[in-house]
Amino acid sequence: MPINNELEATINNVENRSYQKEEMLNCVMYRIIERGGNRIGPRRAFLFAKEFGRNIDIPIMYGIDYSDPGLGRFMNEYIKAGGSKDLLCYVDYFSRTSKNEKIDIVSMQELIQFIHNDCVIKYTPEETELHQRMVNVLASQVDIEKIKNEEAKQLRLQRKLEKSRKNSV
Repeated sequence: MPINNELEATINNVENRSYQKEEMLNCVMYRIIERGGNRIGPRRAFLFAKEFGRNIDIPIMYGIDYSDPGLGRFMNEYIKAGGSKDLLCYVDYFSRTSKNEKIDIVSMQELIQFIHNDCVIKYTPEETELHQRMVNVLASQVDIEKIKNEEAKQLRLQRKLEKSRKNSV
């Protein structure tokens, strides 16, 4: 193949433009996080990431604020969107007073164990539904056991009646 052919130049041009587009979208997402602050920015960036096929890990990495009453819902949305429980997140990233201040890091797994859905409701609707389904299954198992016990009692009574009839004849 010739060194300076049009096909190769066109392919390189398309690849460069695609790379520029992808990186521009990443820059926009980071700017949304930065300008929105500790609560609004990460949530808006998360919506942007889902809409434009960006990495959804990035917004939540910067969105961990323990004083946020909606943190549990945000984490649940992230997990439902296919997020990783092994992701490491920066705690109170926007609350630093200086660039040199140490940032605490926490995993999503730890957050899931200790952060509730919100300050009033401990469980998500999905968790509540799962709990109810489990209770229904357990209740039906108890009902089945009761039915089996009743049937066993009836069989015993029938045997006793048959024995008493045979003894009386």
